[in-house]
Amino acid sequence: RDFCLSRGLGDVYKRQKEKIDLLVQKYPSAVETTEAKKLLPTITEELLWQKVETTKNLDLVEEYKSQFPKGKYIKLVSKKKRAIIAEIDKSAYEDAKSSNSITGFNSYLEEFPKGKYRSRVREKIAAIKKKVVKQAYENAKRKNSSYAWANFLKDYPKHWDRRSIREKIIRLKVDEIMGDRNTGELPSFSQTDYGYSSTSSVTIKNDTGHKLTVRYSGPSVRMIEIPRGGSKTTSLSSGDYKIAASAGGLHYGGRESLSGTYSSSYYISTTRY
Repeated sequence: RDFCLSRGLGDVYKRQKEKIDLLVQKYPSAVETTEAKKLLPTITEELLWQKVETTKNLDLVEEYKSQFPKGKYIKLVSKKKRAIIAEIDKSAYEDAKSSNSITGFNSYLEEFPKGKYRSRVREKIAAIKKKVVKQAYENAKRKNSSYAWANFLKDYPKHWDRRSIREKIIRLKVDEIMGDRNTGELPSFSQTDYGYSSTSSVTIKNDTGHKLTVRYSGPSVRMIEIPRGGSKTTSLSSGDYKIAASAGGLHYGGRESLSGTYSSSYYISTTRY
């Protein structure tokens, strides 16, 4: 029998392997069997390569590389592996693009941290985030309440306009407190220096028995917190102010025209205005 390998399609190698297997079963000790068995590694490699050549399965590619690390087709197999990975990479990118979500794009980056489309994906994530921030900003702007803006800053603490938003929150909170019919009347400050100054100084002592929060809305915008029994001095640009103080769940509001040095001691009485 002639067991020399011929170049041809996969079924040629299959028939040759079947013949050798049959020979091994019937004539295990024959000289022809010994010679034929020497051809099995080559036939096995050819058969495996026939599968790899048309596959999209990485497991088959890895199987070839494991069995034949120096095989006849090792370079082609390595090229095939790169092509399969590139196709999987592209498919994952298309899936992420279809989802058009941060979650979808992040999933791509987790699976392909060095993927071909990673830069494009990061750009899309940045664009989505920018759009989401803009929508959240417009929503807070539409509601225009201290609560809405505070929630916005909670979600986006590094927003480029955070400083003016903090001031906006204070101004809105002062207006909300002063517009509430349950708000009490804030006692006037005691002026200790009547000389004109472009900067005014206000010292407040907290005798409320609670943490005291004082908000100033005017030429300057400030919010200060004074612990129970403590005091704090605040410098403000002189001018007309709306002032709101909160302690123990109660709110008080008033107006002051500041120019000089002032002091006040706040406490909570049982009488509400």
